[in-house]
Amino acid sequence: MHVDDQKDVVLAFVTTSQLQFFKDNPKLESEIVRIEPGRFAAFTRETAIDCREVYEMRIDSLHSLQKKGKLSFRGQVPASIMQKVLDTVRSSRLLSRKLKRLLGS
Repeated sequence: MHVDDQKDVVLAFVTTSQLQFFKDNPKLESEIVRIEPGRFAAFTRETAIDCREVYEMRIDSLHSLQKKGKLSFRGQVPASIMQKVLDTVRSSRLLSRKLKRLLGS
């Protein structure tokens, strides 16, 4: 999620198809966005975007990782899913106000 044009910074979220942790901890359901299989081509299994931790990353660092073969881009997340991520971050009980302000919250 691109948030700072001056610094060319994006916010990155961990995604996982290992969902047992969230099933075992239902209170965390409000901190994730679930994506059904096939909703986004990169996720062939049910996947969760974990909004509890957000990582600021510079775009040039991501491009460097891509050139080294350590990162690949799998397309753009649909707008409807991005909106769910924004809503989840905005309502998060765990994330700082500073981080939420980066998202215009």
